Amino acid sequence: MDAKTSGKIFQVNIESDHSEPMRYKNVLLYQLGEVRYEQGFDDEHEQWCYELSVILSGAGTFSINGNTITVKEGDIVLSPKTGRHAVAALDNQFRFLYLGFDLANDTQFEYMTVFQMYLMGLRDNVCRTDTRGIGTILSSMINEFKENLPYSFEYLLNCLETIIILSYRTFGNYSHGEDLVDAKTTSVGTTVYTLIKYIEDHVFSIPDIKTLATQMHFSYNHISHLFKKRTGTTLKHYVIQVKMKKAQQLITEGAWPISEIAVMLGYESIQSFSKAFKKEVGMSPSAFKKMRITPVEPESVIASQSRPE
Repeated sequence: MDAKTSGKIFQVNIESDHSEPMRYKNVLLYQLGEVRYEQGFDDEHEQWCYELSVILSGAGTFSINGNTITVKEGDIVLSPKTGRHAVAALDNQFRFLYLGFDLANDTQFEYMTVFQMYLMGLRDNVCRTDTRGIGTILSSMINEFKENLPYSFEYLLNCLETIIILSYRTFGNYSHGEDLVDAKTTSVGTTVYTLIKYIEDHVFSIPDIKTLATQMHFSYNHISHLFKKRTGTTLKHYVIQVKMKKAQQLITEGAWPISEIAVMLGYESIQSFSKAFKKEVGMSPSAFKKMRITPVEPESVIASQSRPE
């Protein structure tokens, strides 16, 4: 631990040499990771690539050359690649994903060229709301680096190109220049689908149900009734189901202690998390972890061990 790391509760960091970035065709990848800071920690450094940051929880500040903006859960920040960059935590829950990148000068794709021109004019941090799920893609990229599965390069390339398009839609000043191809679309239960997708894509930052309804411009009473009618379960219970499914996944992966998983999923205490987990899964988180980590011996082996000589 030193002055640069002592204020970090945890950090997962994938980084290339500044002079030799990882190249995915037209996208240059310098850095990818996730970090959580202690309150008051100030990470100051010289910026040398564009950076995209998605705030998963808590609140903090982003600064470029002394110009400071406050960010919170659900925000996405685009930072220019020059200047003195500083990120500080306003509470102990401040946690975010980050992507350090640039675009190759020899790109042949129009959308990248247009976004590159936007990036070149960037002088200060720009903050928006991550309504397009960029944070979910960044998280999946980190998992991809950890797992190193077949066709990993192609998967990461697809992720990066998608992020560039979504970033252009999020930050760029554009207009729809062409009409979309005329196509018939049949939709049933659109409101329910929208809710389900939002909950699944924002499992780490789902607010309480009434706030969720307000943020999505729905009437709380209307969507509660509609969701129960369509799915057979309440909206509140569905949120718990999604959280407990994610909890089982995180426990099985074994990278996080149960207490940290509880915080990640928005529970105020390990006791409230354990109670919800046991009610939904049928056992405590620690029992589930033990079951997943400790292999079950075959019945024949157990029988032979207990049989007298």
